[in-house]
Amino acid sequence: MVKTDQPYRVVEALKRRNESNKVYDLTRVFVGEFIRHPFAPHDDLIDATARLFDPILLRDAHQKQHRPARRIMRASFEIAYGSSGSY
Repeated sequence: MVKTDQPYRVVEALKRRNESNKVYDLTRVFVGEFIRHPFAPHDDLIDATARLFDPILLRDAHQKQHRPARRIMRASFEIAYGSSGSY
């Protein structure tokens, strides 16, 4: 491997302890589930990863839903007070 002074590019294993206090590699567990998906006996990490961006998606959907109302409110405000921008 060539030294590039970019240590953030080096992948390190995510080591965790289970309820029996045994150390396991979370990265290997995830890759094992991912390779066997959708036929893996356990798919908890895949499911959790799939739900990771739900709050962002819900926020974006909520903002898109209310954009027309914002435009109408803005237009009525400009009619009432003018559109000079010095509110």
